[in-house]
Amino acid sequence: MSFDNFLSWGFTALLSGVLVYGVKVLTDIKKSVEELNGRMATIIERTAWHEKEMTRLSDRMLWLENKLMGSN
Repeated sequence: MSFDNFLSWGFTALLSGVLVYGVKVLTDIKKSVEELNGRMATIIERTAWHEKEMTRLSDRMLWLENKLMGSN
């Protein structure tokens, strides 16, 4: 009977260990995804700013080209 109790205890301990490890892995994945989301938001914001700046510079170039062509 003692061996059966030991096997039961061992199985319970093993199952608990696997469960704790699984929760830790899921927590790490959640933390990584949150960090990735923050970084992606920064990249999207910078890209939008660069797009606005490129549009502004393109408008300035067109204005200058029109001014130069108009003076000929």
